[in-house]
Amino acid sequence: MEDINTQIFLWLNSSVGRFPLFDSFIKLVVSDYLLPVLYSVVLLGLWLGSVQRPDRDKIQSAVLVAAVAIGITSLEVMLINNYYFAPRPFSQHEVNLLFYTPTDPSFPANPVAIAFAITGSVWVSNRRVGFLLSIGSAVFAFSRVYAGVFYPTDVIAGAFLGLATARLLWWMLTVWRPIPMYFIRVMRFFCLA
Repeated sequence: MEDINTQIFLWLNSSVGRFPLFDSFIKLVVSDYLLPVLYSVVLLGLWLGSVQRPDRDKIQSAVLVAAVAIGITSLEVMLINNYYFAPRPFSQHEVNLLFYTPTDPSFPANPVAIAFAITGSVWVSNRRVGFLLSIGSAVFAFSRVYAGVFYPTDVIAGAFLGLATARLLWWMLTVWRPIPMYFIRVMRFFCLA
C-alpha cells in the first residue's frame, strides 16, 4: 500500500510546473486562508440566513454540530499524532512544493479532516450547500496532495475522520436534542441567532 501511495503522490506532484495557470489555482486553493474563511462565511450565512422555523432549527443545529465537529476532529488528529508520526512527503522525496513546509505529522491530514467535518455537518440539514462544500473539500484535499504537502492516504484518512465525527455528532444530537436547542434559544434571546 505504501508503494502505491507514494507512486500516486509522485505522479500527481510531477505535474507541478507543467500548467502554470492550474498551479496558480492550486496555490490559491491550498492556502491556509481561502477555504477556512469561505467555510466560516458559509456557516455564518447558514446560522443567520434561515427564517422558516423548522428549517431554521435544523440548519442552526447543523452549524453547532459543525463547530463541535471542528474541535473534536482537531482533538482526534492531535491524539493520533501523539502516537503515530508520519513524515511529510517533502521530507522523504524530492517534490515540487506549491506550499510552505509544515512541521506537523502528515497522517491524517488535519485541514482536510476539518473541511470534511464541516461538510458532513452541513450535508444533513442542507443538501445543496453540503454538496457544494463536498466539492470544495474534495478539491482542497486534491490540492494538498498535488502541492506536495500530503500523501493520498493522508487526505483520505482525514476525510473519513471528519465525516465519521460529523455523523457521530448528528447521531448524538438525535439523542440529546434539548441541549443544542437550549443553546440556540439563549442565542436567540440575545439576538445572535
